Amino acid sequence: MKKFLTITFAVIAAFIFVSCSDGKTLEDLIDTGTDEQADTNTDTTDTPDQNDTDNGGDTNADTTDDADTSDTEPSEPTNPTEPTEEPTTEPTDEPVDPTEEPTTEPTTDPTTDPTTEPTTEPTTDPTTDPTTEPTEEPTTEPTTEPTTDPTSDPTTDPTTEPTSDCTGISVDWNTFVYDAYRGTYYADVTGKPNDTLMMEFSHNDNGKVNIGEYHLDTAANKQYSTCTECVRFSQDCEYEDGFYPVCKEFFQKEGTLTITANDDSTYKEGNIEGTISATLVEAYEDGEAEDYTIIPIENGDCIEIQSGGTFKSTLDCLEITLDPDKKLTYNSGRNRYETSYTPRTGSWGDILGDSSAKDYFTMQLRNFNSSIENYSLAGTNYSDSTGIFFVIYEDSGEKYYFQKKGTINYNASDKKVQLTGVMLEEVTINGSTNKSTRVPYGACLKVKDTTISY
Repeated sequence: MKKFLTITFAVIAAFIFVSCSDGKTLEDLIDTGTDEQADTNTDTTDTPDQNDTDNGGDTNADTTDDADTSDTEPSEPTNPTEPTEEPTTEPTDEPVDPTEEPTTEPTTDPTTDPTTEPTTEPTTDPTTDPTTEPTEEPTTEPTTEPTTDPTSDPTTDPTTEPTSDCTGISVDWNTFVYDAYRGTYYADVTGKPNDTLMMEFSHNDNGKVNIGEYHLDTAANKQYSTCTECVRFSQDCEYEDGFYPVCKEFFQKEGTLTITANDDSTYKEGNIEGTISATLVEAYEDGEAEDYTIIPIENGDCIEIQSGGTFKSTLDCLEITLDPDKKLTYNSGRNRYETSYTPRTGSWGDILGDSSAKDYFTMQLRNFNSSIENYSLAGTNYSDSTGIFFVIYEDSGEKYYFQKKGTINYNASDKKVQLTGVMLEEVTINGSTNKSTRVPYGACLKVKDTTISY
């Protein structure tokens, strides 16, 4: 309003001035020469016009007054008297009224200052209304989204989906043993005495475990009847004498089994070491097919071996018990002392070997007639000419076991032998040379400490 009054007074003053001029027209009085240039030089002191928020700051010191185009009176710029009159009035009037709300006009009217729109719109959330607050939405959403649980949304981390519904088990790898009699590796589950993890390699040549990395979801490994690397899990087993335990069974679905050391490379007792990461699903064996076909149970449970699946097995030999009251009798045809024993039942209630065939524990003396104590059985061979030799013939000679370690106290006069820590391993025996050769990954038997007579 003050601008409008100022301009109105300027127009009236100009009209009176023209009327009093001595025969000169309005065009004759317009100063277009050097006087206008001088006016622009003197107007540089118009620094208070920098606060003229109507034109965004008018930082050019208003030498040409071009920034005054934001004046709401559209017809006034055509008045030739405005450039000379307005600079003297506007700087004194404009700063005294700060209530004009200069900072809101550029944001409310995009046509006033076209430079304001590009600076505000890029900072707004492109997924919402462009006029909303620009800084809150983008800063909260990116920081919260990555911290959410990736298992809740399969598209976030697809690698977690197959195991998201599985129950994790913690294997006690300190109990990981090689049951050489069955050719199976066993480990207990922490806090679960009736749960057992098993590994088998029976479909490899001679049940050999090879060094390398193996995937459990290959075509062959998907079936127990063909798997070369087999992983099974028995849960909540209930044992009954004379019968196999009743368990909830699981078979491998996917995972990786890595063997870093085996019987040939490091161990000579069938032991292995390596790592495993696996998922197993509930399954059952097809009893009708009788070919060890495993059938997964639809919508059955699944378990997952948790991290830390690094294992190193120890040898676990089947223990047999000799009757101390039963003397070893001499077989002159074979030049040995022997006794038969009934095949013991395994820990799962199964009869080991052929229950209808006899098993023989035998002792042979070769140039060995003097009493001796703490005699070591290690490092001997059945082809040696001197020594004391123990051989077990299982199932009437289907398998041979020869001494590997242990000590004896031999009393020649009383004809008694005390056995301590005696272990025998599966071997083959050459019929011509009597040389005994260990069977890789073969079975082993240990004799319960006792004293035998002959």
